[in-house]
Amino acid sequence: MWIPLLKKLEQCAKLRATKAEWQHRLGDDVFGSLGTLLKITEGEAEVLPCAHRPGCGGFHEVRGLSGGRLIAVSADDDRPCTSFAVRRVDLAIYQFDFEAYLGEISDTLTLDTHIDRAGATLVSLGTLSKRRVPVFMSFASTARKHRENLAAVRAHDPEVFVFFLSHPCPELSALERDVKLAGGRFSVLSSLLEVNRNGRLVASLDPTDLWPDLARDPARPAGRLVLPDGCEWKHLVVTLLDNGNVSISHHTGSSARTYTPRELKFESQHGKESLDWDALKLAAHAHYIPVREKDGERDEDARSRAKGITLKLAAVTGIEGTAFTLADSPEHGHHPRGAGRGYWPLFKLRPETERVQRGRRRLGNSPVASEPDSDDEE
Repeated sequence: MWIPLLKKLEQCAKLRATKAEWQHRLGDDVFGSLGTLLKITEGEAEVLPCAHRPGCGGFHEVRGLSGGRLIAVSADDDRPCTSFAVRRVDLAIYQFDFEAYLGEISDTLTLDTHIDRAGATLVSLGTLSKRRVPVFMSFASTARKHRENLAAVRAHDPEVFVFFLSHPCPELSALERDVKLAGGRFSVLSSLLEVNRNGRLVASLDPTDLWPDLARDPARPAGRLVLPDGCEWKHLVVTLLDNGNVSISHHTGSSARTYTPRELKFESQHGKESLDWDALKLAAHAHYIPVREKDGERDEDARSRAKGITLKLAAVTGIEGTAFTLADSPEHGHHPRGAGRGYWPLFKLRPETERVQRGRRRLGNSPVASEPDSDDEE
């Protein structure tokens, strides 16, 4: 139902109707596939679609009888139809959660979601990639309305944009030509989506695979850090710089190189940070990746983060083996107050602010300049 609904979105976006009418329009399984998106509103229906199969195809007026009973009576004198009993629950009015539906689509396409009504049949789904390319969807029922929506997008004079039609329609080739002439990218949204065997909405194709030029500029290949023979993890110093990059160096200072998170594969082509990157930032400040055990089971998430970070750093250093050890405290250095069991890095990991503070102490700009920096003595 997720995909067929795109064809009837103009009808359903503002529809307030009973359960029977929703089923009449979209099929009996609508409450099974879209149940979480259909919300009960205030008030009760005064008319209901004919419940007979085959029926008159029209609506019946709801009338009250003695004893609190309800009955739906045909209102068409020219084509009279048999009345039928009604329950109070049959009068509940449901409305479609339009924003939630579009939000799910936007998330599936990995957009930076920002749902906004740009017109009666035009919506903004968010932006694509770190270039912030605006993405629009027209769910009109005619080519003329699609062109009006395209004109509304062009009125904002975007440098580049994506213009989706919700579903195929006549004059598709002509519409595609108009969008391209306006500097946009064109596709039919329903062709990019599918429902998997678990009933979840998934993307059959990444939008940036359709238009590679809309992705971020390709990152330069991550150069290999030249290290002395026999270098191990304990010889590395990894610093998270204040500008968001990562400095990797040998503890003697003889080798150093700065990488972007994307070069180290900590970032997707859309510019979204990975879970491994979040874990690395946490470990830089907390000194380790905490393990949260449940019912004696191993924390697979923390283990996966330690493994993922190891692979990314190994790709540019060439050092083999794991870069973390599962323990209650680090193998070297002090045990921070409040720290506990987790994956402790075998290399020195720190944020730039700590490095700056250490440099100031060495220059005598700190009251504790005379104190030895034992952490650097390995």
